[in-house]
Amino acid sequence: MKEKTAEEKAIECMLENLIKMLGKSNQHMDELRLRVNQLEMCIRESEEIA
Repeated sequence: MKEKTAEEKAIECMLENLIKMLGKSNQHMDELRLRVNQLEMCIRESEEIA
């Protein structure tokens, strides 16, 4: 098996970091979507009471 060049290692590292960043971004979007759903539910409930 051949050794990876410095350029190949750098590209691999950048790809791994990009994948991690996207995963965190998706997690934040899921949390935000959940929070928005909770707020919408609260608004609907407050409109029913009023």
